[in-house]
Formats: sequence, structure tokens, C-alpha cells
Amino acid sequence: MAEYGGDAERWGQQHLLDRARWEADELRDFVRRYVVAGLDDGGGGPGPGGAGVLVVDETGFAKKGR
Repeated sequence: MAEYGGDAERWGQQHLLDRARWEADELRDFVRRYVVAGLDDGGGGPGPGGAGVLVVDETGFAKKGR
């Protein structure tokens, strides 16, 4: 995973996955700010008030069973 992500060494991701401590609420807030900033298109988008639109469609995931 580290190599695929562009890291030369695996230690950073190993620390993140194994020993790092983090707060779920802080992570949620960080991800929200990141997504909102990514959707900001200066008011030229198709959403309400010219905002960008985020669409999540789980139907593209492989289904189990028949």
C-alpha cells in the first residue's frame, strides 16, 4: 500500500495503521472540510446556489449472490 501511495518506505503507513491514535470526530471534520473545499467551484456549479454536487452511488459495487 505504501509503495502504491507513493511512499518510499512503509514505516509511515505502518505507524498509521498500527500505532497512531486519532479522534473519530476530528477525522470526520477534516474529511468534511476537504470534500467541501473540493466541491467549491466559485458558484458556477449545477447545485443549489451554484455549488458543486457530490453523488454517491453504491450500485457500482459488486454484489454477492445471484
